[in-house]
Amino acid sequence: MASTPAPLVPDWPYCGDGVTSGDRAGCIGRSVDPHPSCLAHLSGLDRDTHLASLNAGDDIDYRGTSFTDQLLDQLLNALSDPTTSHPRLGDARFESATFTGDADFESATFTGDARFHLAIFTGNAWFESATFTREAQFDSVTFTGTAGFESVTFNGAARFYSATFTGEAWFLLATFTDAAVFISATFTDAGFRAATFTDTADFGSAAFIRDARFASATFTGTAQFRSATFAGTADFGSASFNGAARFHSASFTGAADFESATFGGTADFGSAIFTGIADFESANFTEDVDFGAAVFERAAELGPLVCGNTVFLSGARFSGPVTLSIAARRLECHRTRWESTAALRLRHADVDFAHAVFEYPLSIAAEQAYFRHSRGTRGSVVPEDLLAGTTGSGVSIVSLRGVDAAHLVLADIDLTQCQFTGTVYLDQIRLEGNCTFAIVPARTQWRRLRPQQFTQRRTLAEEHYWRSRQPTAVPGWQQAVPNTGHTEHVGPAQLAPVYRALRKAFEDSKNEPDAADFYYGEMEMRRHDHDRPRAERALLAGYWALSGYGLRATRAVVWLLLAMTGTLLVMMLWGLPADSWKPETVGILSGRQVRLPTGKPDPVNPTNALHERLSTKRFEGSLRVVVNSVIFRSSDQDLTTAGTYTEMASRLTEPVLLGLALLAIRGYQAIRALTSGNGPDPSPPSHQPATGGQGRAWRVASGAAGLVARGHPGRVRTKRPTVRRAASQPGGRRTNRGCLAGSLSMSSGQWSTHGVELGSRSVIKRFRGEHREQAEREWRALKLLARYAPGLAPEPWGADLEAPEPTVVMSRLSGEPLRGRSLDAGQIKALAATLSRLYVAVPPDALAAVPRRPGHHQALIAQICSWTPQTQAQAGDEVSRAMNHGLAWLADAGMETAVQSDVPRVFGPGDGNLANYLWDGSEVRVVDFEDSGVSDRAFELAEITEHVATWVDQPLDIEAFLEQFELTAAESVRLKDCRRLLALIWLFLLSFDKGDKPRNPPGTAERQASRLLNLLD
Repeated sequence: MASTPAPLVPDWPYCGDGVTSGDRAGCIGRSVDPHPSCLAHLSGLDRDTHLASLNAGDDIDYRGTSFTDQLLDQLLNALSDPTTSHPRLGDARFESATFTGDADFESATFTGDARFHLAIFTGNAWFESATFTREAQFDSVTFTGTAGFESVTFNGAARFYSATFTGEAWFLLATFTDAAVFISATFTDAGFRAATFTDTADFGSAAFIRDARFASATFTGTAQFRSATFAGTADFGSASFNGAARFHSASFTGAADFESATFGGTADFGSAIFTGIADFESANFTEDVDFGAAVFERAAELGPLVCGNTVFLSGARFSGPVTLSIAARRLECHRTRWESTAALRLRHADVDFAHAVFEYPLSIAAEQAYFRHSRGTRGSVVPEDLLAGTTGSGVSIVSLRGVDAAHLVLADIDLTQCQFTGTVYLDQIRLEGNCTFAIVPARTQWRRLRPQQFTQRRTLAEEHYWRSRQPTAVPGWQQAVPNTGHTEHVGPAQLAPVYRALRKAFEDSKNEPDAADFYYGEMEMRRHDHDRPRAERALLAGYWALSGYGLRATRAVVWLLLAMTGTLLVMMLWGLPADSWKPETVGILSGRQVRLPTGKPDPVNPTNALHERLSTKRFEGSLRVVVNSVIFRSSDQDLTTAGTYTEMASRLTEPVLLGLALLAIRGYQAIRALTSGNGPDPSPPSHQPATGGQGRAWRVASGAAGLVARGHPGRVRTKRPTVRRAASQPGGRRTNRGCLAGSLSMSSGQWSTHGVELGSRSVIKRFRGEHREQAEREWRALKLLARYAPGLAPEPWGADLEAPEPTVVMSRLSGEPLRGRSLDAGQIKALAATLSRLYVAVPPDALAAVPRRPGHHQALIAQICSWTPQTQAQAGDEVSRAMNHGLAWLADAGMETAVQSDVPRVFGPGDGNLANYLWDGSEVRVVDFEDSGVSDRAFELAEITEHVATWVDQPLDIEAFLEQFELTAAESVRLKDCRRLLALIWLFLLSFDKGDKPRNPPGTAERQASRLLNLLD
């Protein structure tokens, strides 16, 4: 930024030397009394006389004067304090002065005001260890060279308004006791490391062209960076902000590093733009932190950070995949937008997610353990002292109003106060782990002298709020918290669809116990909805009273017993006649015919005392009537008129009550069977939105290391068969006998490891019993990636790992396999980005519990040793020569005993077949994790580059692919060895492809031999 030019005619007595017709002022240097010339143009004798008259601490005025480094040294020597040998100046006026050489004010003391307004430093400006007792004015100053202010002390205000630092600006260990004003200043390279700002530090609208280093700086007052621009790295690591920190509308083009920063006051990042990394790991916010309307373009991680109050993300936008790790009392995400997959790992927080927008899978999970540092001391946790007063680390959601829940996954979340009304596609939400809901009042309540007891069930918070507003409400129903939503307008009509949607979500995930509770809630809301027809409400009231909507077996059985008991008493008292009738025959002789008609008298109502009717004989007769009525049969018993009508009524009511009791008992037994079973039903839930392609099945493929780990030599099938949908197969089942294109063929039944059933939205993998560990690895990988890298792999829907044929159910991904196609630069970059994200997705603490992947390099070496005798004898000359070279290299490489302590551990998918990487037009996603586990990047990359599918059809540009990864020196060395090892393994595998019906084109093994020899050169 150019400085403001000095006026042509200054308002002080000036030198005027060198005046021309085009320049009215000439030299504008302040005249040195009593001379007309400035210090720069004084004669030698006059200058010496003037300088000799100066003493330490004198006020000086050299406005507009041009200083060479020699002239400045003479001046400062004249002002040197004899006791310290350092310059000591009083009021120092250098406005509009020009310093053409190095300006050395090191250790100078300015006891008065120091005014450098509009000064120009064409060389370096050194102010190290200088002390400014009063105000220091550097407004609109231009520093062309280095501006060194290390260890400077500003006891008065330090003003650098609109200053321009073309070179480096160093304020290391500087102390600003009063206000520090850098408004609209321009820094090419700024260093304020360990600087101390006791009062306000105002960098509003400042521009940092390259790096800005504020690491370990201390801001006691307000730190103002509003609208500041950081084009390079903004390093605020370990900085302390004791007052308010305001970065509103700031722009971070490079990395924004706030690792371990401490914010004692409010922190405002509203409307800030983070184009690069936003690193807030271990940052501590005592008060609120506001990221409202902020934009995160490429922030893959945000946190873990700790906030003692509220984290505001309302209106923020995340453009790429991101993981948020936050421990706070409250998290507000009103209208927050996620434009890619996201995972929220939270602790302690009450989350308001109202009207949040996300089009890709998003998970919210409560972290049970402390967050851990990803760098620094291994295993150290992020302290949560700011949250010491909270009750537990659980996470609760208070609102999902206005959210499209089709891609939402909640894990271990407290939903007792969550508002669900207004949520769309709620039937597609997924609840994992222990997600708790509100329950009805637990104890018996008295209302109008009548006891009232509620059957325990899960309920919505909005039902609590609605019931608490009713005039007849009993204690125990929660009341709505003011200003938390329009709960006063929510009633049964709005709650019934919510209960119905949640019931369907639980049913689709085979969670029948919770589904039953939400079915009960739906029926309750329909019964209390006064907008429904009276007849429907009456029918629902009867259904509720008699059997609890077919879910309360005890209630139905009690009613049945009461009905039977009532029928029994009525029969004994009034239903049975006084005496059983006796046949009476009357004979009439008429000619030769004799007729003997028998008349049956009408039953006689009993007339004796009531207690006399309660006899054993009448009890037995009444019991026969009651039992037959229950099973809808006639007892053929003589009954009085009252008894006849009573029997008719009982034959209608008691079978109904029996049916309701049986229905409730059946539902109870089904719930018990599900809750005590070994695992969920492996059939896919129907609520998952269709994401799979319509005409292509997944490639069930194995890498060389994976096949070797299972102990089978393999063949490569390069001819691409027609892939049919599973629906065309009997039962929709497809085994991987005769594997799909590009995979290692498992042509015999003994080699088949699993079958695949493809649905329109789901995939079911059924493993052979002897390969149970593959199912376990697949399920473990899917769960880990769903939690830490959602959207990268299929979603885990269910698993039955104890079944004779272990089963894993997952969502079906869209996209075309990368195998067999020529990849352009964009696809290679997308593949590398996916792999980079996959390798580091699982955090170190979770990765520690993951076993080592099968088919690691020691296992491959052992397998080569077992294959060598039988293979070399039948291999051709070219293949045998390459094998010999490879075995000679392997004998000298020492890989079997090598320890990779300097190679970072990562999560490896365990399969390098490009058929397992699906391209959907914008990004790459991964399938098939049956051989996954702990590995390292070098080995996993070698799995891809040396897999036969990488080169047999459409060769991958391996050089361009590997250039996408920044490997350490140790990883680069290991990558070279791993590529050779895996190429040797593939040579052995391809050499088995002999016989009458080879699976590979002629010359495939020879091509692999040539590839191995090239790698060995």
